[in-house]
Amino acid sequence: MSMAVKMTGISHLVFLVSLVMASSAANASAAAPLSDHLFRDLIHKRLTAHSAGDAKGYKQLLAPDFVHVDDTGKRRTVAEMAAFNGSGNSSRWELGTSHARFVTSDLVIVECEVTEFVMFGSREMRMPLQETDVFVHRGKQWLFLEHAETHMLDLPSEQSTSTDWSMSDYVGRYQWWAGYEDTITFRDGQLYAQASGDDKAVQLKAASNEAFYVDGDPSIVVFTRDSTGQVTGELVHFPDGKVVFARKLQSGN
Repeated sequence: MSMAVKMTGISHLVFLVSLVMASSAANASAAAPLSDHLFRDLIHKRLTAHSAGDAKGYKQLLAPDFVHVDDTGKRRTVAEMAAFNGSGNSSRWELGTSHARFVTSDLVIVECEVTEFVMFGSREMRMPLQETDVFVHRGKQWLFLEHAETHMLDLPSEQSTSTDWSMSDYVGRYQWWAGYEDTITFRDGQLYAQASGDDKAVQLKAASNEAFYVDGDPSIVVFTRDSTGQVTGELVHFPDGKVVFARKLQSGN
């Protein structure tokens, strides 16, 4: 093999190595924002602009084809977000754990735990969210391409109760609709509920004097009374906002 051929081969190898090194450098450059919290900063800027009612500042963070999907499933475009932001709500925000995944060097998906703190009178209430953002790199900046969020539901916790009536007041059958009922029983100092078709009863734990829940389920059951104190039914409030009223059946029904 001639020296010229050998040198040509070496040159080709050097060229390939340089390409790999350049590619690695480009990937490292693309991944750099993960270490300097660029995406977390952008998320915080969006939240701050929303709370301040800063429609102009909010819009500057968005790609022209941005889509916002809120926790109710409502879809909004960039133009619709201006009206949605309104005058703001004065909430404050804290960011928790976040995870960023590069789909391409110009497209990133970020999942982030966000906590909104909202003032109700003199009391501040904590509302945790899980948001998912898609960022696209256009020009020299990263922009929001899509945003979606969902509330992280707090499970109820058991509370001590003190009432002027007995838990046994709740015992009975509650009709949701024809053919479907809840049967409430009381034994060993605990309430139990068994719905039509269920194999066994589940324990109801007290969230308050008249509100109850099942372990691991954020739904709430609230018993209702009339003006004389007689139990008239149960309201079942589901996490998605649905409320079902079940009428308490009288003996013999």
